[in-house]
Amino acid sequence: MSTAPLRIEPLRRRHIPAVTRIERMVSANPWSAELFRGELALPEATRYYRVARRGGRLVGFGGLMFVLDEAHVTTLSVHPDHQGQRIGTRLLAVLVREARARE
Repeated sequence: MSTAPLRIEPLRRRHIPAVTRIERMVSANPWSAELFRGELALPEATRYYRVARRGGRLVGFGGLMFVLDEAHVTTLSVHPDHQGQRIGTRLLAVLVREARARE
């Protein structure tokens, strides 16, 4: 386990290769790079995606879709080598804070 601090930041197009690698490792039905690019192209009013980075390495990601007055978690994944370190919990807390801020 790394002692480097965990940084949560916006998902950018440059993160998509790392995100899709994690997706293929942890999901039975992984999202494609094209799907992630499509989500990032949608208005910020309808989507919210974040990545978790530790020591410069992308270790997890999560996202929300907003429809009317509801927020739906669209994805939340953590690299298998970094599971059990509360990274998913931290990402989910960031998503919940954003959803509540938009109430």
